[in-house]
Amino acid sequence: MAIDSILSTAISGLIANSNRAAVAAHNIVNTTTPGFRRSEAVTSSVVTRQGSETSYTPGGVHALVRPVAGVEALDSQISETSLAKDFADLILAETAYRASVKMLETADELG
Repeated sequence: MAIDSILSTAISGLIANSNRAAVAAHNIVNTTTPGFRRSEAVTSSVVTRQGSETSYTPGGVHALVRPVAGVEALDSQISETSLAKDFADLILAETAYRASVKMLETADELG
């Protein structure tokens, strides 16, 4: 894996998890706001090029922010479960953010 691929993957991870943390914080702050509807950040892997069925060039991670829909949206207005999920998302974002920073440090050592 080339250094530019490492950097691209790490930076996209930083951005995606920054979005995840922002969405969770927004949900927590607005939990008691009348009419507020929660959002969620959904992440997916991005493949920039696939050379064969077993090899590909990593492209990183993408985060899509979308409103929570369905039954969860109805139950989540002032729900302890929703707050627990948002705090868990913050912990997940922090852990993934640290992993991306470690990738950048490793790329710097290799460069």
